[in-house]
Amino acid sequence: MNRGIIMTDRTSRAHRALDAAVWMSLDGAALPLEVEVAADLCERVPPELAAAEVMSAYRAAGTRPGAPARVRAAVRGVAVLPPRGVVLAHLLDAPSEREFRRRDAALRGCARFVGRAGTHEGRAAVTVTADLHVVTRIEIAPGWLRRRGPADLARALLTCADTVRRARPDLTAPQQAPAATLDELEAAVAWRRGLPRSPVLPISG
Repeated sequence: MNRGIIMTDRTSRAHRALDAAVWMSLDGAALPLEVEVAADLCERVPPELAAAEVMSAYRAAGTRPGAPARVRAAVRGVAVLPPRGVVLAHLLDAPSEREFRRRDAALRGCARFVGRAGTHEGRAAVTVTADLHVVTRIEIAPGWLRRRGPADLARALLTCADTVRRARPDLTAPQQAPAATLDELEAAVAWRRGLPRSPVLPISG
């Protein structure tokens, strides 16, 4: 759910304390939860550099002392996962072959999760790309930002974060330790990985 706050008044708490053009807080999955954008963003930062400014705010949020330890580690490039057995059990708990392969790709580091918002010249105006652990890239169309302004940017960033949040496997929720041994889980995952993909059958007339 989008729980973000959008403030464009520079007298806000964050801007008084930090005089930041962009401020945000992150949830336990290292995704933006709150976003504040200064009303004069485009005066302080050229729109072409707005994405870099937002990414800097993201990293600052992830390294803030109050951020969860897992988030601080992820933003520093250190992946923190639950115990191996819990991860494998989460993988095996996938309700379908498609979901299993989606989770497997994410856990192997082969998947990227993308959130898009707004439209500019036929393309997404704001794009947030993440891997399993952290946001890796933010893109903002300068022309869209000039036309729409900081408040819409904050909303778009939160919309993108929500899209990524829904698509990405959630390994932050408390999970019970599996009853099977680690060897049994590894064998089950290896077996399931070896299953052939479901064939696509032709539709008869």
